[in-house]
Amino acid sequence: MNQILYVGENKGNGPKAIKSIVKFFAIVIIVFGIILMGKGSYAIYKNIEINSGDNIPVVYMDRVNNTVVIKAEDNIEISKLIYSWNKGEETILLPNSKKVEEVVLLPNENSVLNVTIVDTKGKETKFMQEWNIEGTDIRKPEIEITTDEDIRKITIIARDETEINYLIYKWNEEEEIKINATENDKLKIQETIDMILGENKLTVKAVDKNGNTETLEKTIIISSKPVIAIKQSNGKLAVTINDEVGIKKVTLNINGQTYGGNYSGKKQLKLNVPLKKGNNTISITAINESDLEQKVVREFTYKQ
Repeated sequence: MNQILYVGENKGNGPKAIKSIVKFFAIVIIVFGIILMGKGSYAIYKNIEINSGDNIPVVYMDRVNNTVVIKAEDNIEISKLIYSWNKGEETILLPNSKKVEEVVLLPNENSVLNVTIVDTKGKETKFMQEWNIEGTDIRKPEIEITTDEDIRKITIIARDETEINYLIYKWNEEEEIKINATENDKLKIQETIDMILGENKLTVKAVDKNGNTETLEKTIIISSKPVIAIKQSNGKLAVTINDEVGIKKVTLNINGQTYGGNYSGKKQLKLNVPLKKGNNTISITAINESDLEQKVVREFTYKQ
């Protein structure tokens, strides 16, 4: 018996169903491919973005008086910094650091400063900057500090060949005091100030109209030696030591016996030293906070 497959009105549905399935899988494959391509493209873009910013150094070149300060920074170590003026001889630094700074003298004519940064991966990055020097004031001001211990005064003078702008001075780490130039004298500023007792650091900074700067530090000691007074009374010696800055150390020797003491800046010290019968020799050495020393040696006779 022959069996007949009846499809009726749906006789065309078989091929249509197959086509639908093929189209579905084709769309799935295309979408999947697009996703993979997107991920691959993102990965490539991300890699390019990272590589493009990883080791591009930053270089600053700034004029300070008659010099140029070169500052270079990178996010990986810099193995070499190479610089030269125009086409002249190269100077090579080997910092092996992520930051490097170098100060170079300006030439006397208009010039180009060439800087090459080489990182530890061997990548070279070149920079250049032109400096127009001719007709530009690059000389620093001059500073003079003189002292007069008799009246305990200090005179500060700042001079400039073009035009002085201002000076700043300060004692130790105290507040700065600024003195501006006057219309009467544009080449010089002169200021007289009081000395401070003891050992102190005076810092003076002078700036001209073109921004050239000079700084001078000077340690100034103003003090006299300690004053030692000895008076004999009733078998004793009354010793008085005075110092305007402060007594640091005293050593006393009486008849071969030595005594000593350290003092925290006392300005007056009184001692009573007993005498033995007969001749007595006393030696006293006093040192103040400015390390100035005074020594006296005396003989006294005690008769009971």
